[in-house]
Amino acid sequence: MLKSEFKTSPSMVEEQSKERPSSALHSSPKICLVDMGQEVQQRLAQKNYATELGSIGSYVNVPKSKPYSEDLITGFISLPPHLHEFDIVVVDLGASGHVEPSDVQANLKGITGSSAYAVRSSYPEQIFNPKPMGVSSLNSELRGMFAKESVGIVFTAQIQEVNYEIVEIGISGATPMREKNIRQRRFILIMLAAKKNMEKRSSW
Repeated sequence: MLKSEFKTSPSMVEEQSKERPSSALHSSPKICLVDMGQEVQQRLAQKNYATELGSIGSYVNVPKSKPYSEDLITGFISLPPHLHEFDIVVVDLGASGHVEPSDVQANLKGITGSSAYAVRSSYPEQIFNPKPMGVSSLNSELRGMFAKESVGIVFTAQIQEVNYEIVEIGISGATPMREKNIRQRRFILIMLAAKKNMEKRSSW
């Protein structure tokens, strides 16, 4: 499944503990900030709220000037482990940050199996948009969180739809596996459905 193929362990989570104030943190609520930026986290940290950062991916600059040029991209999704244990998740779907290809290009260092997986960005694409795929992974993680009482806050943006080409990197190079079409609107529908389910449970 895409979640297992593209989800990466966020190094930013480890860095946050060094920046938190020495005062005791509130044990709850646990807050996950997805693409909300450091400023929001710092303000909450001043109030001693425990927060962790996540990302559904930034736009990737992938300049290509010749036909058949391509980039193999992976590692653009960064979510805290055990997201279902959080009480609040805040997501900014309109975050517009960009990164360079070197930040997310497929790196085979440390691969122990006979294959790896990536998304192919082909000519004439100049900017790779990972957000709908990131939203798909976030959807899977949030199902467990919404099974309990929790809060989801989403800053929406223009609905985006992207076709992704998933490739397997093996002895024969990058071999196409499948194409996947993902619409960002699906995430908003799942959030609304989760809200309705919580309202039903609270009325019992």
